[in-house]
Amino acid sequence: MARTSKQPPVAATTEQPPRAATTDPVEAYSLDADPERATRQLPQLESGYPFLLAYHPARWAVIEGRCIPALGRVTLAPGMEGCTWVGGRPRWREPATKWADRGWTVIPHAWGPGGSYVRRVAVAGGHAYLTQWETPHAGASTVRSDVPGYAAWIGSLVDEGKLPEPELWALERLADKTRERVETLSRELGTTSNPAAVRALTARVERARADLEAVEAVIADVASQAVPVDGDAVVLD
Repeated sequence: MARTSKQPPVAATTEQPPRAATTDPVEAYSLDADPERATRQLPQLESGYPFLLAYHPARWAVIEGRCIPALGRVTLAPGMEGCTWVGGRPRWREPATKWADRGWTVIPHAWGPGGSYVRRVAVAGGHAYLTQWETPHAGASTVRSDVPGYAAWIGSLVDEGKLPEPELWALERLADKTRERVETLSRELGTTSNPAAVRALTARVERARADLEAVEAVIADVASQAVPVDGDAVVLD
């Protein structure tokens, strides 16, 4: 008689046909999803508005050893200086005109490297607007500034004739302010005994003196090219 081996019972299975696809919305899920963390990775800068840089003949500074215009910033915020926004873009003619009435000349964005000197970066609540020479960092509330690059760009605008050379009176005013800074820092250095403070003040005095020398050199150059104009004597009897 043949031996038979009993097999353990196996539960019956019934294959189900695949379920038809539905159009129900599907929400992606990830354990890494953290909105607060995502916000923290944005630069911690305040949101703002685009702007225009502007030139004024009375405002000059010494940056990276060269006398260059100290530019102003025309913020294109709604309602400021008559600025309006249409279709998500600022109408800047009105504020530019008001600044022009005060002696300023706005610098077109197109004069910047790559077609614009303004860049926009996403931040919590909107966008921050920076110059091309300011670099933001994730999670940081400050920016790194490329001062040499910025100074070189402004200097190139003067060299190319897009911005005028400095007037003698503006340079003499800058020299007076720089000379006052040298004197103020020198007095402070003379009353300081802390070694760290002495080193820091000494460096500032030397930098101020170098700035003064740069201004005086430009003054000498401009003065040598100035053409004197004679006038008629006036005698009132």
